[in-house]
Amino acid sequence: MAAQLISYIALGAPATRRPASGDEPFLRPEIGFTPNWYRQALGIDFGDRWHTDPAYRRDCLIAMGREVRRRFGSAMIGGVKNPDEPEDLLTGAFGSCVVASIYGVPTLYAADNWPSSEHQHLTAEEVDLLDPPDLDRNPFFQGIMEQVEWIAGERAQLCLVRGSLSGTLRRGSQRRLHRHGD
Repeated sequence: MAAQLISYIALGAPATRRPASGDEPFLRPEIGFTPNWYRQALGIDFGDRWHTDPAYRRDCLIAMGREVRRRFGSAMIGGVKNPDEPEDLLTGAFGSCVVASIYGVPTLYAADNWPSSEHQHLTAEEVDLLDPPDLDRNPFFQGIMEQVEWIAGERAQLCLVRGSLSGTLRRGSQRRLHRHGD
């Protein structure tokens, strides 16, 4: 049986899901802050470096965790257990732009906000003509895999949660194959 997923807002990241631990209260509000909140409090720059450099992101997450702990005590905002050792160094990277970026849509970064994709609207016909990406040769995806390798080298354990990236790619491929009768 697959683990139940619950709402989760990592530090500086859009809301996502993570596996439940089983000891959560029945009613569990999730609190998070936009990048602008951290920018105002700590001066963190959420531009392209935050999304492409896991060492920089780790250092920012440590500062963010310390600030959340300083202001809110032991509240589990952002899943912070130990502010000096962030558990999750990947969630939030590239915001919701991963799939668009894999397909070559430029990502627009901001110092005080989540990234956004350049607006390139496709017709239904253009969407039907899209081919599944070759992730082994995709520079954007390979950049993510390089980050995963770096993170794995920094951690005794690397935990990737089935979530937006893998789930979106899988569902998108299934829908396209279904439409084409393959």
